[in-house]
Amino acid sequence: MHGPVRLDRDVEALVLDPSYRGTEVEAAACRLPCPLEWHPGFRLAVSELRRYPDYRGQECVDLGTKIAIDGYLNSRMIGAAALTGDHDEQALKRVWHYVARFGPLPPGG
Repeated sequence: MHGPVRLDRDVEALVLDPSYRGTEVEAAACRLPCPLEWHPGFRLAVSELRRYPDYRGQECVDLGTKIAIDGYLNSRMIGAAALTGDHDEQALKRVWHYVARFGPLPPGG
């Protein structure tokens, strides 16, 4: 693309993870001049995360375990961890790789 992107003209839809339903992120998205859609979502159990230390490294497994809530990880938890500034952004990105690779929710799930 060359030039500015206009949400009202250039964006078909903003697609959010369902972990952001009912949050400030959803409220902000609803104010944008493009449609809001939801994808099925990603949620990864820490027990599943721990099965794959070789995928992105034990450090990422440890970080994911640390930021998980009630034994699970999702997009919102990773985003909240990023906002604290306490974690390396690249490490959080690799945790996201785990969630996206091993934690897709089944349709309707």
